[in-house]
Amino acid sequence: MEQLQKLLPGEDLFGLVGRSYVMSSYRGFSAMRHEWQLTHYRHLPGVFISRDFEKLIEALKLAPSDVHAKHTCFNMLNSSISQDELEHHRNLSKNVTFNIKGSELAQPWRWCSECVEEDIESFGIPYYHRDHQVPGVKHCSKHKCALVSKCNSCGNDVGQLKQQPIPPLDGHCMKCGSEFESDTRLISPKMTVVESICLDMAYGRLNISQQQLASRVQYYLGIRQGDIELDVARASIRAFYRDIIEFYGADELRVYLHTVKEQKQGLKCPALKSGRVYNQHSIGLPLHPVAIAVIWHFLNEMLGKAIAE
Repeated sequence: MEQLQKLLPGEDLFGLVGRSYVMSSYRGFSAMRHEWQLTHYRHLPGVFISRDFEKLIEALKLAPSDVHAKHTCFNMLNSSISQDELEHHRNLSKNVTFNIKGSELAQPWRWCSECVEEDIESFGIPYYHRDHQVPGVKHCSKHKCALVSKCNSCGNDVGQLKQQPIPPLDGHCMKCGSEFESDTRLISPKMTVVESICLDMAYGRLNISQQQLASRVQYYLGIRQGDIELDVARASIRAFYRDIIEFYGADELRVYLHTVKEQKQGLKCPALKSGRVYNQHSIGLPLHPVAIAVIWHFLNEMLGKAIAE
């Protein structure tokens, strides 16, 4: 691919497309995309699988495992679906579909203002970091500050890469001219740990299998696999999900997951339930990696990390 740049440290693979465009002589983003025969026309952050991944990795002549560990979110799927299903989706270049009610909130491209300054000093240009696009991550792990995601004045955000191929050089909104500011909401230490788990999953440092998760949930419930589908287990399972919501707090969970709603039986978070995590033989819908991180941290706190394996 002519004018495709080399990956910079920690650069998002799709972010590379944006930076390459800025540093190229193409007249328009679409012209570059067509010449490179890229499938996606929007290039959203935090995508798990894409045919464009394979095209870009081949053009870069890099090992796929290294690129996925540092430049995409592909590894997060190791904890969401079986390896057979993952390979099936990968061969078809088919993204995994999560329950629409259980999906993480759609997020725009995000950046850290301090990283932008460092990138300009080191490389002469800012770029989108993969770690900042990982689903469930709202803060820069290096600078411990909230990521910038939208203009607080006009609400403008970068939903598509072609809108803003790289983070703004001057830190100002391209729509209204106001200075971008990071989200000032404070998060609890619990969600800081959840963000770290999401990063570990993206790097491939933590793969949580369905069997591991189910056995720990069953241990928490005090119910064996053979009894998990009996009526006697239903009340305990409902209580398990309520315990998670109470542990984090509904308002904080809403920032990370799609919805937490009030029902007659109490609060309910659909994002936590679609994968039937209590059943080792579940054939339910894949569970979103952010929901897995939330449940895994809850179990670590309730049961202790000593039995996490």
